[in-house]
Amino acid sequence: MAGSTAPKPVKRPATAGNAAPPKKTQQKKQPVGASAGKGKAPTKAAEKGLTQEEVDEKAAAILSEEILSGLSDADWKTRLSAVEQLTQV
Repeated sequence: MAGSTAPKPVKRPATAGNAAPPKKTQQKKQPVGASAGKGKAPTKAAEKGLTQEEVDEKAAAILSEEILSGLSDADWKTRLSAVEQLTQV
């Protein structure tokens, strides 16, 4: 017979997934607001405590009702449209 029936093994090219991931060096991260080398205790940035009603009032003053209702919609396309409108404001 001319030829074999066994398939030849396929050699695949090396991909980035086969290589070992680069090693990350350990660095000390400074908290936000901390001075470098000053020896002071880091200060924690605190947000002003707002009630839900105050947040809703501020959002209604800045954004249209269409954007606010679109951001909380269950349909992802509606939320996307609302975010796109938000970036135009």
